[in-house]
Amino acid sequence: MDVYTGTLTRYYSGDWETYWARVAREAGADSIRIEVGEDGAEIVEKRDPGEVYREVLAWRNAVQEATSDAPDPVRLDWDESPERPYFTEKPDWDGYAALMLHAAYAMRPDAKRPEDIPEDWRNDPVYLEVMEGGLENNLCSFIMFPELWLPGDFTFLFMHEDLKGSETVIAATETLRANLHGLNDHTFRAEPETAARWLKGEVQEAENRFEANAMHGFAIFLYLAEQAVANSLPMTLDY
Repeated sequence: MDVYTGTLTRYYSGDWETYWARVAREAGADSIRIEVGEDGAEIVEKRDPGEVYREVLAWRNAVQEATSDAPDPVRLDWDESPERPYFTEKPDWDGYAALMLHAAYAMRPDAKRPEDIPEDWRNDPVYLEVMEGGLENNLCSFIMFPELWLPGDFTFLFMHEDLKGSETVIAATETLRANLHGLNDHTFRAEPETAARWLKGEVQEAENRFEANAMHGFAIFLYLAEQAVANSLPMTLDY
């Protein structure tokens, strides 16, 4: 589980490095990307950025058309130039799961948080209750539901196929950032310097493994959401 902020052209053409690929390169080693699907594992080959760029623009136009009747105006016109910068970090599943559960428990403050990450965390009763309750009165909707965030400030979620044809929940990067700041105000109350330390995995104040992973996952999401908004870039989960 990595989280990527950058153009979709770079993402789908393979012109970016995962966290471990970056570590390998910095250590002087070569790396390859392997994708596991229904037909087994295969090496991910890079694609022609120009071809992917055209596919992304066509997809973006389709999304714009699909949201034309939305209550908020959706303006999808960010710069998809393939040479634009990207940012990526690795919360792994532990960091992601802990953040999702932490957000769910923020909605149910009387419930006792776990001390470790349950193996079947998606079946945690508080998490299920919050997810099944939908968006109403949920200050973390734009953290918990989407897997893709697009540049903008529209305040609703919607379903649409991604460029691989999978149905995906989509939201805006600015609403994600707002939810993350709201969650921080409600629970962590971390100053920017503290969040920067958590981003590096320095979470000495954590009382248990669950809290340590939630802090690290939160800091990664906040950092990448801030980069997404500042640079008008999409953000997506990669797994």
